[in-house]
Amino acid sequence: MDNKIIESIILTMNKHNDFWSLIMILAIVAGPILAVQIQKIIEKRNLEKEQKLYIFKTLMTNRATPTSPLRVEALNMIDFVFYEEEKVIDAWKLLFDHLKNDYPNSNNLTDTTKNPEYLKDFKSADEKTSELCTNLLYEMSKTLGYKFDKVSLKRSVYKPQGWELSENMTFNNLVNLSSILAGQKALSVEIKNEK
Repeated sequence: MDNKIIESIILTMNKHNDFWSLIMILAIVAGPILAVQIQKIIEKRNLEKEQKLYIFKTLMTNRATPTSPLRVEALNMIDFVFYEEEKVIDAWKLLFDHLKNDYPNSNNLTDTTKNPEYLKDFKSADEKTSELCTNLLYEMSKTLGYKFDKVSLKRSVYKPQGWELSENMTFNNLVNLSSILAGQKALSVEIKNEK
């Protein structure tokens, strides 16, 4: 390089020394502050993603147990965790409205087991719940970057027959106990004389 060019660069740097000093001071002061702010933004995004994944995984793993407390808790978290995801919120609103309004109402458990129309309406509501849950999971999966199809989400569920049997027995026991306590059924007592 020519000496005149080097001298010109040095002279220019000396003239702008105050400017570069100011830039250096700003970088020293602002650098750590910006780094902390960027770290906070990254942590917030990671936390939001973890919360969304928790809800999605909880709903996926509890598809076969619609009354699971974990599932109900996850459903109730959707509004504030997925608040920016319009399609997820819309799918949740449809499901929530259905759960609150479309199931047949019965104040007396004993009436439900004897009324075929009630059982038919209940089964129909359950089928619609399954469809709406599938749509909700599908929208969540798209938001989270998973590639599930609706058929897989609906059909790829394992529920042991023992669970079904246990749930039915529990329900029947509650119905019978409710009938006894309401005075609609008698509790038979047998006294045995053992010798």
